[in-house]
Amino acid sequence: MSVFDQYIRLESTGLWREYPGAPPREVLLQFGNSTLVLTGFDERALGHWALAGIQIISQTNRLTTYSMTGDGAETLTVSDPDMIAALGSVIRATPDLDHADDRRRRRIPWAGILVTCLLAGGFLWFAPGVVRDQAIRMVPQETAIELGDRMLLTLMESGTALCTDPKGQRALDRIADRLAGDTPAPRLRVVELSDIPVFSLPGPTVLLSSTTLAEAQGTDELAGWIQLGLNRDPVGSLMTDLGFAGDIRYILTGEVEIETLAAATGTLLRPPSEAEASAALSDLAERQISTAGFADALARNGLPASTQHQASSPAPLPQDWSALKGICG
Repeated sequence: MSVFDQYIRLESTGLWREYPGAPPREVLLQFGNSTLVLTGFDERALGHWALAGIQIISQTNRLTTYSMTGDGAETLTVSDPDMIAALGSVIRATPDLDHADDRRRRRIPWAGILVTCLLAGGFLWFAPGVVRDQAIRMVPQETAIELGDRMLLTLMESGTALCTDPKGQRALDRIADRLAGDTPAPRLRVVELSDIPVFSLPGPTVLLSSTTLAEAQGTDELAGWIQLGLNRDPVGSLMTDLGFAGDIRYILTGEVEIETLAAATGTLLRPPSEAEASAALSDLAERQISTAGFADALARNGLPASTQHQASSPAPLPQDWSALKGICG
């Protein structure tokens, strides 16, 4: 059996950056006869990469970044080990890791220098709370998605695995659609992180722990955790964590330093509070989703669950249970 026969139609997800400076975008990947097909979650084709022309430009223990050109103008970062193995068996690997690191180190932080010069004057005009609120208002949806993707990539680079089975992801997306109603559906992902049931990144992106998924008894229980994540304000939390200097820098430049963003990512990994649990139960009831499963899950996690939040006539959620359970492989 040839390499192509072994991996044909293999699917996974990856983070695609179309050009330098572009926000990373999560895409579906399909291994073909001679190409790697990139599509969006809306099933719109984004590109076909010839397998023979793909090069490895960066590699860590869990992530591999590829490009079609030596300068890395368009990149694709993959964490799925099967896809990495498939690509590694057929492409010409030309790692230039030291040079890539050198290019990153040579970048002069002109924006940071400018911000440093203006911080003293900015303090005279703005109180920290006003600055934070202004920074939050200046984060458009596209930027929030980019910040969330960069924070997710930070988690992956630190060793947090992203569960990428496409069938499980599509099942998760159907729950997101049910919860969203008339608003844009949130992005839901499952990560292998056991100590926090759910946490939120800008976008909004709601990350479920693989342990939470493994212990869940039904989709209504998952819906409760997802709703809890949706009720949080990750952009507000991020700007609060950046502090006065970071908020001023964002207002002036529209940028958040990579190191600062990485540090802020850790503060978003916090357990749910009793108030958040109660609000999520109430929201489930308003959406006519059974609250019983989520109330049981809260009890297992040591959070008191009020019995006053009950859906009057609960409607069923999509029951792609086997696909959901298999999302982490």
